[in-house]
Amino acid sequence: MTAEATAGLENGALAIAAAGPRPWGLPRLDWRPLLLGLALPLLAALAWEAAVRSGLATGRLVPPPSRVAVALWKLARSGELWPHVGATAARVGAGFALGGAAGILSGLAASYSPCSAAWWTRHCRACAPSRRWPGCHCSCCGWASSKPPRSR
Repeated sequence: MTAEATAGLENGALAIAAAGPRPWGLPRLDWRPLLLGLALPLLAALAWEAAVRSGLATGRLVPPPSRVAVALWKLARSGELWPHVGATAARVGAGFALGGAAGILSGLAASYSPCSAAWWTRHCRACAPSRRWPGCHCSCCGWASSKPPRSR
């Protein structure tokens, strides 16, 4: 083993000595966080499918994943899906643009207008009781607690 691999193992990091250097100096990807992030939604979907198939749930309000997949496949094959995808993407883009514009305009108003700055200051002071909790974040002014979370 190389000295770097041994140091990596001592620090708790993953180190693969036999693989040798990576091409173009790219770092080795760690897939574990992605797989762990996908595990909960997949388990929830499997549990919902099992609940509907066993009769514990009707699946009328929230259909099981198998029924959703069949409907998605039929819409994709018939060509009906793509106009719906385009309409949804347009709504998401419009919402993002409008929200961004509103945020930029309120920030500009707060920075240039003393009246607007006073309003934002009063509004943010209303969040003051929550500021004593560690890790708290005020969405209106971006204030974040710098206190570390308490260990129990």
